Amino acid sequence: MKALFFFFTILTVGLSCSAQSKGTIKLYGYSQVVSGGKAPEPNDKGLRVSRGTAKNYFLYAESPGRIYPSELWVDGTRYGVTIKTINETPVEYGDEANIGSPKKVLVPKTSQNVVQLIPIAATESKAPSAKAKSLARSAALVVVYKKGSKFYYQTLSRLSSLAPGNRL
Repeated sequence: MKALFFFFTILTVGLSCSAQSKGTIKLYGYSQVVSGGKAPEPNDKGLRVSRGTAKNYFLYAESPGRIYPSELWVDGTRYGVTIKTINETPVEYGDEANIGSPKKVLVPKTSQNVVQLIPIAATESKAPSAKAKSLARSAALVVVYKKGSKFYYQTLSRLSSLAPGNRL
């Protein structure tokens, strides 16, 4: 009886670990430090104190077929994800306030499908992926996505920096 229980335990653990496997999509990730566009308000002592900075994320996935992202981890924080299909590549970023400044290519020209991954608040009803959570400790970006009937994950070790700007 112990042998049978041990066998089923090993089988269950093995199947749960194989539920997600490493995917083949290519990720592009950029972060931009931003500050509010409004001057700081005086506090109770009359000092003007800034509320700090935030970050904008520009995240893209390139794949040969359609993907359905379900979970996103950015800098160790779990997010839900919504996508925006990019119809034309290359994807470029330029500072609108700095006229004449060169544009930076975020996603090079490609014939594959490109989607922008937009982080949103994570849904609490959905349990986080254990594999993605463990990968998020060492990777700057982890994407869990569905292709066909199977879930995959892909990581990006670090996000590239863009020039600071105003909060979008």
